[in-house]
Amino acid sequence: MLLENTHPNPVSSAVQDQVCQTCRQANDVRRMWLLQLIDWVSDRYHRRVLIRQLQNLNDHYLKDIGLERDEIVSYVKGISMSGKQDKNK
Repeated sequence: MLLENTHPNPVSSAVQDQVCQTCRQANDVRRMWLLQLIDWVSDRYHRRVLIRQLQNLNDHYLKDIGLERDEIVSYVKGISMSGKQDKNK
């Protein structure tokens, strides 16, 4: 004897849609967080490379570009890697 399920689904499609929407939003938040993390890591890496490159210059070259050796780290932290002043640092 074949038993048929005659009970309606207790979870309405509206609730299922809401759950799916919530899951999509959570995935979007995770994706945004991950992209921000990648940007932060990339920015930090490029800043460290720039600091290392500037520190490898001799004092004469640094003077030519208007920097002193003890200003390198604060200068690099004060700029964004796009070349604009960084307001977050």
